[in-house]
Amino acid sequence: MTQTLLTNAHIVGPDRDFTGSVVIEDGTITEVLPRNVAGGLDMNGSFLIPGVIDIHSDYLERELAPRPTAKIPLELALNVMDLRAISSGLTTVATAARIAQEQEGREARSEGGRFGGRNDALKLARRFEELAPEMRIHHVIHLRWNTNFEPDDDLFEEIASRIASGPVSYKITAQLAAAGDTVDDATIHWPEDRPVAELGTLTLTAPVADDATEQKQIIFDPIPRVDGIEPSDDPLLELRAAVYLISGRRRRKA
Repeated sequence: MTQTLLTNAHIVGPDRDFTGSVVIEDGTITEVLPRNVAGGLDMNGSFLIPGVIDIHSDYLERELAPRPTAKIPLELALNVMDLRAISSGLTTVATAARIAQEQEGREARSEGGRFGGRNDALKLARRFEELAPEMRIHHVIHLRWNTNFEPDDDLFEEIASRIASGPVSYKITAQLAAAGDTVDDATIHWPEDRPVAELGTLTLTAPVADDATEQKQIIFDPIPRVDGIEPSDDPLLELRAAVYLISGRRRRKA
């Protein structure tokens, strides 16, 4: 067993901070002591804090494409980002990568740190998952496609055309947790055999009369404000709801 003792550290805990010592055995913190212990590595009063979690980072794109014409291999980009995270006190980073569709002859292509087409995005995600366990901290990836960043006129025209021919409906489903499933950490996947329940149907019948004005009134809320439906214990829900509320208020004033 390998043991490390850090002493004379300014330890920041969940409810208080104090000067003390931390015992680490085989890479795991086994004891936190509210006092200095002889024989340990003297931290000289340096702050010792819990690992910080970055819930949404776009930095991978910058590492992959630091300049418009530069393309860095994912292996190197992720390793550099990993080192930057450690130096900032981060122990978990949720990385976002934007899927960009540049239309040239109706074909998608990759550009810079963005990834064109569904296949390219899935290839990136799979390689990311292979590399992540080799990094020093915990990395997860979130692939996204933003309609406000990409060419989308054809999409709006297509759905308007479909609605003109008749209502368009979408089923709303939810996967149900079983006893013991994690409900406070969205990065932990439930087993695929969990049942999926149909909650209802969303039907589109016609575009709104003043689309631009109505969009300013919409505020995305990850918490269901419906009687009988309660949010999970995931701490990110309240945080994201607060951020989206601020964003929505600013958009309404614009």
